Amino acid sequence: MARMNDYVASSTLGWLDLDTAASERVATLLRSLEEPSTLDVLGLGTVRDAFADMLSPGTSTVQTRLRYFIFLPWIFQHLEAENSPRASFALRLREAETRLIGRLRHLGANQGVIGFWARGGLKRMPSEIYWGGLGSWGIASAPWPTRWRITSRLSTGSRRPTSSTSWRRTS
Repeated sequence: MARMNDYVASSTLGWLDLDTAASERVATLLRSLEEPSTLDVLGLGTVRDAFADMLSPGTSTVQTRLRYFIFLPWIFQHLEAENSPRASFALRLREAETRLIGRLRHLGANQGVIGFWARGGLKRMPSEIYWGGLGSWGIASAPWPTRWRITSRLSTGSRRPTSSTSWRRTS
């Protein structure tokens, strides 16, 4: 006899169509359910975002740990100081962030370590999540380029991302 804990809920959807038009409408409906999206019918998302930017500039709900605001500039300084070819900057950045994940894993699974389970297979690295906050908080001086512009400039051989962008040091 099966116990209640062994029960796995499952759903199925079936239909019988007799014409091509009905089949296409159902297929379109099912495809729309696969796409993750948010609909802001009343337009309140813009107001919410404006208040969030005023009250907590440079932060978002995915930024759960302050430590990345320290570690990421350190990684960028380190990569910038290397004398290796700049063409591989994006790859070296990913490798450095993967090493960071490995070094933070000792904290535990529920301690806000981005990529704790995925490690090197992570799709969205910490630098993508914290990039806007680094500029908003003045950790890098303006004008603040996008993450992709800085990686492309460093990968083409520029010593600095822009002539007026720098990673601030406290010492």
